[in-house]
Amino acid sequence: EYIALVEQCKKMLIAPMPVLGPQDVDATLRFIVLVDLLYEAKIPTQVWAAEPLASLCPDGPAAFAFKRALSRLNELAG
Repeated sequence: EYIALVEQCKKMLIAPMPVLGPQDVDATLRFIVLVDLLYEAKIPTQVWAAEPLASLCPDGPAAFAFKRALSRLNELAG
């Protein structure tokens, strides 16, 4: 589904972005996959969240991969 979505869009806006805790591993990994696909396709992406993006997944098994996704999002936003 993400591949079809990415193939059809020229820009992506993700809002609202929820806080993802250690218990939300599946949701966090799905978000990371989406960011990876957007990054590979070089699709400008904005994420709106109530909290700073760096604080949305502060710990847990997906935290390292989430930080990499944030770096990619920063590139896509600029």
